[in-house]
Amino acid sequence: MVPSKRQSILIIDDNQQRKMALSSRLRMQGYTIDIATGGFHSIHLIEKNHYNLVLIIDDMEDMAAHETIGLIRACKSSSATPVIVLRSSGQELENDVLNIINRESPAVVAPWQDEFRSVLRQINSHIA
Repeated sequence: MVPSKRQSILIIDDNQQRKMALSSRLRMQGYTIDIATGGFHSIHLIEKNHYNLVLIIDDMEDMAAHETIGLIRACKSSSATPVIVLRSSGQELENDVLNIINRESPAVVAPWQDEFRSVLRQINSHIA
């Protein structure tokens, strides 16, 4: 499904290969993509740009997913921006991440490598 107008997505991930694969697949679907190398970089980008959706890979080294979500929500320009947390293959989400997710209500999608269609459905449901 191609978005009716160019929707902007921020991908937050510190794994070069994974973020390039995901961003390429989303660009092929018609989305405009920016990439943050971690939580701190993402806050800088969010303060400067508007995003229709944020994708966070939950195993970043510089900042935990729940901290990143909290800072995203603290930015006035992005407080209502949908956030999807993508779980790394074989990893369970920590309780503090689940608590933030339940409070802030972004979607959680299990391993994107195996389920890109599922991730795409989640994205389309949040920004269509």
